[in-house]
Amino acid sequence: MVFPFLIPLAAASTAVSVPVVGCASDGQQGPLEAPARLPTGPRLKPKDAARLTLYVSQDGPAVLAPNGWQCIGLYGSNGSLLIVTPDAIPTERLFDSDAAGIAGPAVVAAYSIGGTSGRFAVIDAIARYFPSKRAFVDQSRADELVEASDIPSGPYPGDIIVSRSPTSIRLVTSAGKTGAGTASRLSPGPLSIDVLHTIVDEGDDPTLLSVWVRLPKDQRDLALPIFDDQPDR
Repeated sequence: MVFPFLIPLAAASTAVSVPVVGCASDGQQGPLEAPARLPTGPRLKPKDAARLTLYVSQDGPAVLAPNGWQCIGLYGSNGSLLIVTPDAIPTERLFDSDAAGIAGPAVVAAYSIGGTSGRFAVIDAIARYFPSKRAFVDQSRADELVEASDIPSGPYPGDIIVSRSPTSIRLVTSAGKTGAGTASRLSPGPLSIDVLHTIVDEGDDPTLLSVWVRLPKDQRDLALPIFDDQPDR
């Protein structure tokens, strides 16, 4: 699923398209090659476009991350995931439930589909951040799809909320702490984690887009264009 990229009209004449890289995937139906047809990269300010690439997987998320990184997509009944890291991660490690999370730099994007086993991620996000969408949580509870004891209340205590709307929230999990940033493939580490959660399909079974960004300090400013490129409006 790839969404159109929006830029201010006034900036169009000076914006530059970023390169695009296709990513192989693996999941329930076996390995998938990188997409044969790639979208056009979004147009960004030249200083950002020179440092970023759009990474795309088949039937999964597309996300901006630093140039020259390695990517792998995962997919299943719950949705799809794209992991972009400076060095390649062996696929078998990603399927190992006992393997440690990613402690270093990474950009991870995920679609969690509410009408599938992805509902648990959607329920968690709505219960923590999106009270106007609470009907989905209540219906899931009434249908006995989730236990009341598994439904959280409010944001993680230590997280810093940067901005929020009825369907989108951006926040930060501090270095070495647990929170929204580590409720992912990332484990606590020496760098903070920027997080975006957005309800991108507001039907009876909503879809949640999540993006986790942990970058080296000299690239931390790229979190803003990475998030701005996502469909958070």
